[in-house]
Order: sequence, then structure tokens, then C-alpha cells
Amino acid sequence: MTYNNTHPGVASYHEQLVRQFHEACLKDTLTPLAYHAFQAFYGLIKTSKHETRQGFFDDLVVLARLLWLDSERLVVRSAGEVFQAYVSRIMQLLDSQPINEIRDRILGNEASVLERLQSARERIATAATPYITDGCTIGIFGNSASVFEVIKAAARKRRDLRVIVIVSFASLAIRDTLFQEAQNLTKLDVQVTIMAEGALISRIHLISFFLVGAEMVSKGGGIINAIGTKNIAHLSHLYRKPFYVAAEMAKFSNIFILTDRDIPYTEARVRYRLPQESVLALERQGVTFDDALYDLTEPEYVSLIFTDEGVHAPASITNMMISSFYFS
Repeated sequence: MTYNNTHPGVASYHEQLVRQFHEACLKDTLTPLAYHAFQAFYGLIKTSKHETRQGFFDDLVVLARLLWLDSERLVVRSAGEVFQAYVSRIMQLLDSQPINEIRDRILGNEASVLERLQSARERIATAATPYITDGCTIGIFGNSASVFEVIKAAARKRRDLRVIVIVSFASLAIRDTLFQEAQNLTKLDVQVTIMAEGALISRIHLISFFLVGAEMVSKGGGIINAIGTKNIAHLSHLYRKPFYVAAEMAKFSNIFILTDRDIPYTEARVRYRLPQESVLALERQGVTFDDALYDLTEPEYVSLIFTDEGVHAPASITNMMISSFYFS
């Protein structure tokens, strides 16, 4: 993909880093996206041609935007915010130092930061396991690698775990992924039940607590996740069931998101499992499709957030300096 004509400030090394990021994401789907994004950011720090502070920082902003456009994932946007906040902080600390000194300081902790990102899900699992007891039933929704890691760790230490995979219309649209998730869970020696979202209210008494992932965590503690998460959170609140979230700190954004309209727009949409000719025929008749991929779960409906840096209440997130967790 060529960006030069449509995105000002794009250089050839930006495009090369985006290609490397894209290829790494395709080749290694098990590693967190934030890890691949940070690799690209560190690559830029090494190759940026700018010798002024503003040019150096603008270079990073351009790459962060391109990675987000390429991936269409909010977590990549959040990772860009975290890295930019760190670079900005280093520039303030080294206010009178030349660019090369700033560059060396940023690169000095590259290995440790990438290691923490790569092991983030295991640390999330460590934080969450004490909240899981023998014989409990966990309701999960969405295809979260962090949630899977939590259940995998809990299955080694707890007995008679049961997992209910809640299925929505949107998740049926990617049913191959859904069935793979169920198969992977059975390999952990847990009892797995697949349940339609519409049946949840009549079966909620079976569930001990809910556990979901997040695509992004807003500054105020709101959770951006697969469409339908909000419905489950509201039901869990109504029936007094804990609603837990498992998310890497790299997904924590510095922007406030108060309504669904505030969710940053991406081109990624829900794909309805209908033949294209049927979709076109319906559209010609004036039928529209609501294909939003994400919704916002307000912080008051979230019990706790399990992260790679411990357990947090949503209310505590507003004043957190997210960048300090990875770079301290």
C-alpha cells in the first residue's frame, strides 16, 4: 500500500515499517498486536531522519496513524498513544539534550519493554486467577486471547471449571473462530457450553461471573469491545453478577469515551453471513445494515479490570499515567 499521495509527511521508511508490521501480524497471530506495533515504533526511532524535536515526534505520529489504518484495530491506536506519551515524557526530561541523546534513552529499554508486552497475557492470568474458585462457571463473550490465557491458567489450579461461551449474531458471522475457541477450551479440561445471547437472561443463574476482553479501555475506565458486550454488562449488573475485564495496559487509551458515538471510527465492520447478491437486493429496497463492530460498556458496569500490572477498579484509571507501566 502506498500512502505518500494521501498522507502528508509519509516517507519510504514509514511504508517499509508498515509492511513489516503487517507481515509480522500475519505471520505471528499469537503475539499481542501491541508488541508488533511497538517493534515498528522502535524501528522508527532507529531510522527517523529528523534532527529536530518536532520533526522527530511528528514522524512517530505519522507512523502511529499509518499502523492504525493498516490494522483497523483500536488496540494499535492505543499502543501508539502509549508510546507517544513516553517519547513526549523523555523529551521533557531531556529538555536541553540533542536528538541522539533522546534516541538513545528511548532505545535503552527496548528489550525489557518488548519482553513485558510479550508476556502481558501470562501476567494478566496471574492477576486474575485468585478470583476464580473451584467449581465456578465463567460466562465469556468475544474472542479474547487474554481471557483464554486466564482460563488456561485457572484450569491448572482449579477443579471443575465450566465455561459458557455466549454467542451473538456478530460472533456467528465468524463462526469458524467461534468453534475453534470452543475446541481450544475443551483441551484445557473444562466443561464448555455454547449459549445464544438471547438465552442468557433465562440461564444467568448458572453463571458465577462474566469475563470479557477489551479492544480498548478509555481514560474514564469504559470498555470498548465486541458489539453485545454492553448488553451482557447491563444484565450482569441487574442480576448482581461480577463483570470482569482482562486487558493489557497497552490497550489503555488517553482519550475519554462517553458514548458509542465517541468510539474512534475504523473501517472494520460486522460481516453479515448473507450472499452479496442478497445484501445488494435488500439495499436496493431501502434496507440498511447496522454493522457497528464495537460498543462502549460504561465503567459503572465493570467490577474489576485484570491487567499485566495488577488488578484495577475502573474508577482508578482516570488519573493513571499509562505510559509509566511499561517504561518505568
